[in-house]
Amino acid sequence: MQNNVLTESDTVEKSSGTVEMEGGVRGVKNEDAARLLQDWMADETGYDEQTWDRVKKCIEDNSLSGRRRFDD
Repeated sequence: MQNNVLTESDTVEKSSGTVEMEGGVRGVKNEDAARLLQDWMADETGYDEQTWDRVKKCIEDNSLSGRRRFDD
């Protein structure tokens, strides 16, 4: 039976190469999440500005409480 538990000495194969498991799987996931956030912040397509009003309305309309989530 194969052991699927990662240890600190294991490595993970990534598209960018092999990443040492300093922070374990969590460290790799944190790096991936930080990279994704940087990509989102650099996005200049205007998609978020175009869709924000719809998203905000859906959040307000589907709220479980009577209080407003946004002040504007």
